Amino acid sequence: MRQCHSKEGLYLKFNQAHGFYGAISIATVLGLIINFVNIPPFKMLYYTAILNGIAAPPILVLILLISNNSIIMGRHTNSRAANVVGWTITVIMGAAAVLLLVTLKS
Repeated sequence: MRQCHSKEGLYLKFNQAHGFYGAISIATVLGLIINFVNIPPFKMLYYTAILNGIAAPPILVLILLISNNSIIMGRHTNSRAANVVGWTITVIMGAAAVLLLVTLKS
């Protein structure tokens, strides 16, 4: 079995993986701070789901643009079927995000 040695991971010491341990430290501190803010956990999950729903369409657009770029992907670009499904889902999610924002405003 071939081992993959990445530049980041828990098996490395702090001075070997600053970015990895920095991200873990920041996430831990933010979690600790959120714990003392007195926002109910289920309300926090609700707002996180809303944020994810709003952020998903632009991220999907970027993914589809990259996956169709032959300079980046070479011969492994998306097929026509994958593009139809991907763009359809992106449009539906984008419309849902817009409708969510419109209904929250009123």
